[in-house]
Amino acid sequence: MTTLRKYFWLLGGLILSMPFQLNAQSINARFTTSFYSWERHLTETVDETHFRIYQTARITVGQMAGNRLSFNFYGQGTQDVAESADDDPIPRLYNAYLQWRERNGIVQRVRLGRQRIYSGVAYGTIDGVDATFRVGKLFKVGGFVGFLVPFSNEIEVGDWDDSR
Repeated sequence: MTTLRKYFWLLGGLILSMPFQLNAQSINARFTTSFYSWERHLTETVDETHFRIYQTARITVGQMAGNRLSFNFYGQGTQDVAESADDDPIPRLYNAYLQWRERNGIVQRVRLGRQRIYSGVAYGTIDGVDATFRVGKLFKVGGFVGFLVPFSNEIEVGDWDDSR
């Protein structure tokens, strides 16, 4: 094959692959392991020794869908390895949501999933949707809707009564 023919095939391959753009994804993960030990005296003759292990994970997968979509996760698991407890291991899910961001257009940001809300007097964790919209060039309007996450170690909310 001549050099000119090789360049012709390379150029043809590049032109045909133009509609199939590949984008890189960004994966950022941080894992933290902690140990906590204590001794508890129930009576003068009975005492318990506890040795609890905590594993925390914060994971972000970004730059999907043309750098507009990302997935965020923040959770923790813990277990007492010295004493057996009925509720061990204890999983805790703090955040797990998809986030869509737009640089232009009316929709600026939409989050869907379990997320922390910091919005004036509205403060807490919800399972729901949080959205921010542009109104003109100078104003933004935001709002959220969802269920409050109960103060328990459950991963899911069973019904509306559990979320109060």
